[in-house]
Amino acid sequence: MLGKKLKGSFVLVRTRDRQWLLIKHRDEYAIEGEDITETQPYSVLTKRTLAEIAEDEGGNVKKAATGDPKKLPPRRGIKRRKKTAKKKVWHSKKGAG
Repeated sequence: MLGKKLKGSFVLVRTRDRQWLLIKHRDEYAIEGEDITETQPYSVLTKRTLAEIAEDEGGNVKKAATGDPKKLPPRRGIKRRKKTAKKKVWHSKKGAG
């Protein structure tokens, strides 16, 4: 994988209770002790946190906020999009065919 936030080798494992777990291999991109959800919590596509995405899309904000860090790093001059703005969500089933 060679994305903006995640790089290197990963394995996707399905657990007994039918959940998916993405595990990072130890490779040249692995940084010991780094938690990507703490250091880069904002979406690459929408520049929002999980709680903001849930709020904007009608999801469970309280549950989504558990995936966000308690203290958010600065946004680096990027403004949160307005609720009336067109949503930047890619759906895999729409483009297929």
